[in-house]
Amino acid sequence: MPKKRPHHKSRFGCDQCRKRRVKCDEKALRCTNCSNRGDECNFSRQPLEKFDAMNENDSPESWGPTSAVTPTSTDVSVNPAFSPYAVPGPTPSLQEPIAITNVALMHYWCTWTCHSFTRKGSEIFREHVGKEALRHDYLMEAIFAMTLLHLASAMEDPRAMRPLVSAALQHQNQSVLGLRTTLSHISQSNCDAVFICSVLIMVCAIVSPLLPTVDSEQVKPTSETVLLLVEFMNGVSSIVGLTRHWIEQGPLHRFFGVVEPKSSFIGEWAPAADLRQLMNTEISRGSNTHQTLENAIQGLEKVSNRETCALFWMIKVDSDFLNALRRGEPIAMMIFMHWGVLLYTTDDMWWKKYSGSRLVQELSATLIGYGEDWERMSRWCRRQVGLNEKSLGLF
Repeated sequence: MPKKRPHHKSRFGCDQCRKRRVKCDEKALRCTNCSNRGDECNFSRQPLEKFDAMNENDSPESWGPTSAVTPTSTDVSVNPAFSPYAVPGPTPSLQEPIAITNVALMHYWCTWTCHSFTRKGSEIFREHVGKEALRHDYLMEAIFAMTLLHLASAMEDPRAMRPLVSAALQHQNQSVLGLRTTLSHISQSNCDAVFICSVLIMVCAIVSPLLPTVDSEQVKPTSETVLLLVEFMNGVSSIVGLTRHWIEQGPLHRFFGVVEPKSSFIGEWAPAADLRQLMNTEISRGSNTHQTLENAIQGLEKVSNRETCALFWMIKVDSDFLNALRRGEPIAMMIFMHWGVLLYTTDDMWWKKYSGSRLVQELSATLIGYGEDWERMSRWCRRQVGLNEKSLGLF
């Protein structure tokens, strides 16, 4: 009598296999059956206990498929011809959209977006923050929002960007609502989620206005958007002030010691001399405005020497300088454009590079026609962030 083969029941198979009443191998991100058939693969039944039992040695690939907030998918589809991230499986025709599921977003977060703050600390965002998101929906919403914006920023065609950005804004709004509710009762059990969520929302709020949505291709001025960074960083600082004594007892304590990579500049920061010469030509020495601009330039020198983070320059600079930027004063905009260069070059974080490049592109176009020295300095800034004259529409 032939030996009976062992049978393992598929308890957490994908929705498509369950509907067809066939055995599912539960393979992430798409099971074998759906891969062979070219079907979309969604998992709405997942054993969450496997995440609770995850230990320090577990890799994201061993987590299996999950969707902690919405069990099927984010309400967004993209044409595969424009998508930098395609779900594994047979390539659909160009007319067939790919649904970006929450499973796919979490995979992209664990693979790429978790590196958005520091390479050395990326495992914190991949593992610890990922586990915290399974306990706090508002953090998961922020992760989805930032991951969608990361995907959108890598695209060149606005048609491909718009549905991703719109979906990101929906997740961002849900995250903000959840965070506001939680802020009234911060505790040691939720302080990590609150802190990281506030950081993610800050990044989303800076990047999302720079990308087109379904409703319109118009985007807000980069300079106006980046100036909001001051308010958001002050908000994050307030949360840190309330929770730091708890956060430093856990894995996120390493986040406070992050230092950006060594500068590519040797010795003095060369652009400082040009900025000071331009300032001395335009502004009377000894005036309050001259001192305000000098303080801003000194701050940029500290950023270039890694004495401070590029982001911190925004909250340390004088309020009079920020007001000059809001008034559109040319010399302040030139200094601000050089900060955009430092934001782009101090590390390889995608959202810093994207924002820095957009800022340089916008301000260099605004400062056209101010003279030869102005154009020479603008041209240098454009080269540093990989822009050319065509990006300004000059040719």
